[in-house]
Amino acid sequence: MITWTKAPDFKPSEFSENPDKFADPRLIYNLQDYRNLLGKKVYPSPVPGALARSDKVSQHYYNLEADIKSRAGDVFVEGCTAEAWQIAVTSQLWGGVGLYLNTLFKNQKWLMLHLDLRALGKNHSKKTVLLWIRDKKGQYRYPQYEKGGMKYLFKTLRKISSG
Repeated sequence: MITWTKAPDFKPSEFSENPDKFADPRLIYNLQDYRNLLGKKVYPSPVPGALARSDKVSQHYYNLEADIKSRAGDVFVEGCTAEAWQIAVTSQLWGGVGLYLNTLFKNQKWLMLHLDLRALGKNHSKKTVLLWIRDKKGQYRYPQYEKGGMKYLFKTLRKISSG
């Protein structure tokens, strides 16, 4: 069970699924730590499946019978998304950080972050945070593993940091 006094900036009702039932408590505590580092509001995505889903290959996966709870959340942040991404990647709170360029929140275009608790090196070959970007066409890019990927990443971060 989640001790909500450890995550005072979040309420269970903000999440797309019931976090007390579906989320690993550490996910919620790390979201609070992330929000503290960021110094800005972090909004859980209201889209169904943003916290928990039955897809076995997803970090959002849950199986209540096997006591497996979601280890991922999709969030929107106030302020500069490039800064929020950088803090997520360097915070040591997350093993996977995704940047989504084709999402909506509060009825407007708003970039989204996927944050998860995967172990470093899980589902990829290096002991680093797994990074990806879902572009405006819905295509996934893995900059640390693609030729020219880091150039694409820096170009994207530069673009989103300037508005």
